[in-house]
Amino acid sequence: MAASLERQASLSRWLLPFAEDRVIWCCIDYAVSLGTESEISVRIEQPFIYTSAAGIEHLIVPEGDPVRVAPVLAIARLSVRDGFAYDDGHLEMTFSDGSAVGVPGTQDYEPWELTGPYGLKVVSIPGGELSIWRPTS
Repeated sequence: MAASLERQASLSRWLLPFAEDRVIWCCIDYAVSLGTESEISVRIEQPFIYTSAAGIEHLIVPEGDPVRVAPVLAIARLSVRDGFAYDDGHLEMTFSDGSAVGVPGTQDYEPWELTGPYGLKVVSIPGGELSIWRPTS
């Protein structure tokens, strides 16, 4: 079955197709990337906020010192409770332990992108907008 996006127009957002999907890998290079059991991957290339299960906020700068990126690795093996892409380009994801990731949209760069099966792709584009390629069956 193709991963589907659900538009929530009254909230100016898209519900991303995670459905309690478990994070099975995390990668740190000059970005922070994660992948789930259902073959959805998210790549974050700009600074973002990771909030731990204890409520501690960490500014994660992917192109910075890799040791300072380490707190976000706590999401490995957790399930994604939900994920939303907002019309203004920002991304919010929450995880089974209550932790969260928040990535703002930007005026100059593509801060994050999500790819999935059947051609699904959501990209936060410069100017604080989204480009969406819906999956095919």
